[in-house]
Amino acid sequence: MTIRSFAAALALLGLAAGPLQAQAPAPAAPAGVPVTAVSEPVLRLAREVVEGSGLARTFDVALPDIALRIRQGFASRTELAKDMDDTLVALLPEIRTRRGEMIERSARAIGTTFTEAELRDLVTFFNSPTGKKYVNAQQGLLDQVFRFLEPWMQQTSEFFLARFREEMGKKGHKL
Repeated sequence: MTIRSFAAALALLGLAAGPLQAQAPAPAAPAGVPVTAVSEPVLRLAREVVEGSGLARTFDVALPDIALRIRQGFASRTELAKDMDDTLVALLPEIRTRRGEMIERSARAIGTTFTEAELRDLVTFFNSPTGKKYVNAQQGLLDQVFRFLEPWMQQTSEFFLARFREEMGKKGHKL
């Protein structure tokens, strides 16, 4: 199995397991991450926003990527390739249960940013035809943005550097 087909298999498994949203209780926050109190009604709405906005899809995509990175880390062990691939695919449903941790953490972040009324508005929007269209169009829109982001950053960097040198020159500094 090639790395590409392995990644495709993992992605398909991730999609097929979509309804499997076994939500383990959220573990304690990592050391150094403050836990902000959020009421249960706000947290419930924030979870709906995480799901409805498409943010949760990010976690679904991340899990096969993590497995792929693990696999690539052992790429030199070609004699173990089949066993490693089989093991990673077999572990993915178990690892997918950790999705709930990120849903919970994201919901807490959203719940501390928006009021309950604002969260209701967001839930209404993401459940509307326009909101669903927006969520479904997000990836394509991001792909378009990233295509012109790199050249824009390069041009802006060159412009900024030229202006910086010009202004520093006015202060008597030659860079």
